[in-house]
Amino acid sequence: MARPQAVLFDLGGVLFRYDPQTRWQAFAGQTELPPDEVRRRLSSSGYSMACDQGRFRGNRAYREGIRALGCRMSMERFVQLWVSAFRPDEAVLDLARQVQADDGPAIALFTNNSDLVRDGLEAFWPAVLAPFMPRIFSADLGLTKPDPRAYQQVADLLGASPEQVLVVDDAPVNTATAASLGFDVIDYVNPHELASELRGRALL
Repeated sequence: MARPQAVLFDLGGVLFRYDPQTRWQAFAGQTELPPDEVRRRLSSSGYSMACDQGRFRGNRAYREGIRALGCRMSMERFVQLWVSAFRPDEAVLDLARQVQADDGPAIALFTNNSDLVRDGLEAFWPAVLAPFMPRIFSADLGLTKPDPRAYQQVADLLGASPEQVLVVDDAPVNTATAASLGFDVIDYVNPHELASELRGRALL
């Protein structure tokens, strides 16, 4: 198996632990709405998906969010609460840094997320995200995984063919699509199994 030119990591569930309930509870504490009602207004309503697809971006995403909640808060506070669902997974991040060390392949990020998440995580966790270039968010593409066109655009952004890119994702539907396009893939389960898969590819 040829050594990849780039290793493309998913964000939520791989590089960062992701718990949406933390988000709903955080907004509930700010708005006095029950967490389930927050989830309904910001997720079940289609708002979150619209943000991930890039239909709501930046200030419009913020304004639509507070309108859905029926409350007032600063954009900075809204973004802070929105990204509260994410926490770095240091074990996975350490493996990614090892992959890149000693002239290893580039490490990059591809996630189904909005520019609210991008801006928030880059503000709160800049050192964590710094090694990952490019950082590709579905909102910027206007396409979400597992759309094959999204993966084709990502390969173009990496300046590589699919066969030169290793995809690490925790969603089997995403890795299945990537594999069908010629990407090498790892179905992420936990850091131990990821380390084993990376060693098998002589990346650690």
